[in-house]
Amino acid sequence: MITPAVTPNKLDSILHALLDPDLSYADVAKTVGVPLNRLMLILDAPEVQEHIQRMQRLLDQRARLLASSSEAAATGALTALIEEVRTTRESRAELTKALCEAKLSGTTAGIEYAEIGLKHVDDRFRKLTEAARCARALLAQSRSRLRKDRFSERTEPQQEPEARASGTPDPTEPAKTGARGASPGYPVRT
Repeated sequence: MITPAVTPNKLDSILHALLDPDLSYADVAKTVGVPLNRLMLILDAPEVQEHIQRMQRLLDQRARLLASSSEAAATGALTALIEEVRTTRESRAELTKALCEAKLSGTTAGIEYAEIGLKHVDDRFRKLTEAARCARALLAQSRSRLRKDRFSERTEPQQEPEARASGTPDPTEPAKTGARGASPGYPVRT
């Protein structure tokens, strides 16, 4: 397979376009001004794969940090992942169509490019699925932590120690009920 040379500026443009969740692979190719089949070859080049893997690792790390910081961030991360899954599915549909057209026309290069693209999309889909599982787990963890915090706020004494020492009843303790014949639930006068 022949790998086309790519300038650092062109690679930077491609990587920036890949980060745009609103762009499919076909849109990325149009944005950076290369044919889709050339984009697939560029993305499949080992040196470009190193950049993509590093970028993916750093983006996943950033997503995990954001998701772990709060429930809202975890929810936002899941929402973004869902949107990216939708975009990935659209890209897969476009590439599947291109593969079918290439097979019908018998163009070997078109078949190869579409298969490379499908491989990239399938790899991305697997990574998105794993990232979604992590974000979901972080969201559950965040919610659990939030519930524990709320529970501890309710169970901690509401009154200052000085007030209790002064004889003011603690509102978190049940009132002592009356002696024989007294109505239950009413405090006993001493």
